[in-house]
Amino acid sequence: MQEDETGSPDQAVGSGQVSVSRTVAVPVEEVWEYLIGPGLDVWLGDTVLGNKGESYETADGVRGVVRSFHALETIRVSWQRPDDPHESSVQVALVPGAQGTTITFTHERLADAAQQQRLQAHWADVAARVSTDLQG
Repeated sequence: MQEDETGSPDQAVGSGQVSVSRTVAVPVEEVWEYLIGPGLDVWLGDTVLGNKGESYETADGVRGVVRSFHALETIRVSWQRPDDPHESSVQVALVPGAQGTTITFTHERLADAAQQQRLQAHWADVAARVSTDLQG
């Protein structure tokens, strides 16, 4: 979640998607290694992420397929909770910059406003946890 001068997170809700960004004072290589390693449990769940086209399932039943995997840039997966017949899509994007790395979590193809609100809160929490883990 990128923060402005007031410390407010930069968040967007609408059009069936939510997006949360945060800039961390950590090089993109370290952020990437965290996200595909120990941080995987934080943003996706207790699982092993395979290569593009491979399926995954978390310990709490979220399942999907790796749709895109570009080292140091993006990971995109399909995402479906066991209690939800609607499949959605999650992307994690990294952008290196002078102040560190901006991490953006985008959850697309959401069913309705209620799901958007619930997942906006979820991804805001995830972004905060990732930032804390990376920056101590």
